[in-house]
Amino acid sequence: MMKDSGSNDCLQSMLELPCGAILKNRLVKSAMSDSLADGEGNPTEARVRLYERWAEGGVAVSFVGEVQGDPRFPEKPGNLVLGAHSNQLMLHSLTSRAMIKGAHLWAQLGHAGALAHLPISQPKGPSALNLDGLQCAAMSTDEVQALPAMYARTALHAKTVGFSGVHIHAGPDN
Repeated sequence: MMKDSGSNDCLQSMLELPCGAILKNRLVKSAMSDSLADGEGNPTEARVRLYERWAEGGVAVSFVGEVQGDPRFPEKPGNLVLGAHSNQLMLHSLTSRAMIKGAHLWAQLGHAGALAHLPISQPKGPSALNLDGLQCAAMSTDEVQALPAMYARTALHAKTVGFSGVHIHAGPDN
């Protein structure tokens, strides 16, 4: 079987994003809810090492999925939370070790909405839902209007602890 050398060249080529970020190649670890926080929203050594290994493997950017700015609505107990009670030292460890070899680390900022974990949350979304396996109360107008400021605070916190970018998760559950 003949190998297509052109496809490898494309994967290894740099890419400048419209935001100005320069990716060293086209390899991306997509956002996933890995549930590797300590139950209080802080990174664990297991999470730090996992993202470090992806960087060692050559990815251009890894996305940490479901990073919460409001600890009241986690999608899972293991979500990373960026807030006043966050362990800044562990967050700095995560970003510094995951951004070796020219890799970026971006936080996918989210509000779990109807997908907030029921045992530790009272899910709220833009509209009330009562579907099989998906229930939540409606957010007030004030709560909806407060979301952009929450995302902005969380993005600033991400920058402060060393993330090189953020991705806003704005799916239908938000």
